[in-house]
Amino acid sequence: MGLPRGSLSLQDIGTRTNIVLDDALIERARQLTGLKALILWYEQAKVRQLRGKLRWEGDLHAQRLFRLEN
Repeated sequence: MGLPRGSLSLQDIGTRTNIVLDDALIERARQLTGLKALILWYEQAKVRQLRGKLRWEGDLHAQRLFRLEN
């Protein structure tokens, strides 16, 4: 007897992926960069994917002048 029509099985969803990390390497990276820097780099990856895909609106020159004046 199968699943009801329209149901998903685990085979339909895909397989589970396990990632094995080298603890010593992660600890060295944490010491060299700081855990906060590592987390920020990971979070910024999503922003980097947008590079060249967004359209700029505004006056960049005026914004730079405003920043210098304040």
